[in-house]
Amino acid sequence: MTNSDDPNSKADSNSKADSDSTADSECENESAEAVSDGSNNTDGKVESDASSHEPVPADGSERLESGPFKEELKPASKGSIVVQWVAALASIAICVWVGNLLVIYYQQWSAQRQQGPMIPVTISRSQFIVKFATIPTEEIVGGGVGIDGIPSITDPELLTAKEADYVRKDNRVIGVEYNGEAVAFPIRVMSWHEVVNLSIGGRALAVTYCPLCDSAVIFDRIPADETEPIEFGVSGLLYNNNVLLYDRAQGEDSLWAQMMAKSVSGPMSGKKLTVLPCELTSWKSWKSRYPQTKVLPIKTGHDRDYRVDPYLSYTETDHLNFGVYPESKALSRKTRVLGVWSGKESRCYTVDSLGENDSISGSLDGKSFTIQVDRKSGTLRVENAGEGINSMYAYWFAWYAFYPKTSIYGADELPQPIGGNNEPPLEKPIEGEPPAPEEPTESDPAAPEEPTEGEPPAPEEPTEGEPPAPEEPAEGEPPAPEED
Repeated sequence: MTNSDDPNSKADSNSKADSDSTADSECENESAEAVSDGSNNTDGKVESDASSHEPVPADGSERLESGPFKEELKPASKGSIVVQWVAALASIAICVWVGNLLVIYYQQWSAQRQQGPMIPVTISRSQFIVKFATIPTEEIVGGGVGIDGIPSITDPELLTAKEADYVRKDNRVIGVEYNGEAVAFPIRVMSWHEVVNLSIGGRALAVTYCPLCDSAVIFDRIPADETEPIEFGVSGLLYNNNVLLYDRAQGEDSLWAQMMAKSVSGPMSGKKLTVLPCELTSWKSWKSRYPQTKVLPIKTGHDRDYRVDPYLSYTETDHLNFGVYPESKALSRKTRVLGVWSGKESRCYTVDSLGENDSISGSLDGKSFTIQVDRKSGTLRVENAGEGINSMYAYWFAWYAFYPKTSIYGADELPQPIGGNNEPPLEKPIEGEPPAPEEPTESDPAAPEEPTEGEPPAPEEPTEGEPPAPEEPAEGEPPAPEED
């Protein structure tokens, strides 16, 4: 009989199975209680972290170590939260400030790429056929851009003052009024184009601005003895830092100097343009006196960022991109002056030279005029000018280079040039034409050359092919005998 048939053996087996089942049940209960305690732990404040085996607060706060024990860190105070917010806001402000600087530098860089580098760059003048020049051709330099690299504007659709919301009240404008029609040309646009060809009050005019000289000049586009108006473009060439314009009809054969108001090469070389009065003032000042003024539009058809001043860094120092001659240190180079001239007389004015006077009277070449100062905009203008009085705005260095005989209002002495010579190399004989022969004056007619006193006259040489004439005997001597 085997053990399986033994009743006692069966009883022992059943008893052992029951005990094993009871043990397994107790283990499962303990596991369930542990899980239940972990899920319902609302007051225990710690949980078991399987990865680090370190107690972690239930609310996520940190703990401080104190000796071998770890204590719970109390929630942050309101003061520390405020400090953290202030630090965050300060960081954001610094980032915004740095971003704005980067934007400004990028705009300046982009402006220079569009306008051309602001450093002396020599370009070939083979594009221009410089004939009959009245200025030294070796002093004509490239400005860093080619022909029409700075595009002029012709016959723009003008805006009303109300429509020109892009112009700010402190923006500088060139103001022109003729025959009852007033037009403003913001410098922020003119710096990118330099020339606007249009008609104002029925007259064909060229409004010109050279940023390197801060010179604003208005011309009648029809020269003397001509019938057709000229359409001017920007040549890309400079003389004494001043822009040289060109006649589109004549092409590369014709150059015109802005501050000389005349042609300096080409078929019209030497011809002058009529200068009309203008103002270089603030938009607020101009608009207050001419509320019906029209304005040059900002939509010019050219891809330019008119929010950027491409010459901002240039205006802030006395640095010049190119040489200038002659030059005087009577005023700092980039002092803004209002220059007035008539005939061979010239004088310049500054706001400071007028002192506390709001207006003064002056005269040149027997012709009178009035200088008016606008204290709010810090600008000057010419009023009540007699016929033959001309004016323009410019930096001092440029005004003196083209008008070295100028006087300065309020100065006791004439400005002296650097080096002691104030004769500019402006008017030389036109190249390609022979100099006219000198004619004897009426009081000193031409006469045959007399022999030097004490020397006998040179004997006349016989004409080729003729025998020499016999010598005459000297007075008191017998004649020589004739040969047989």
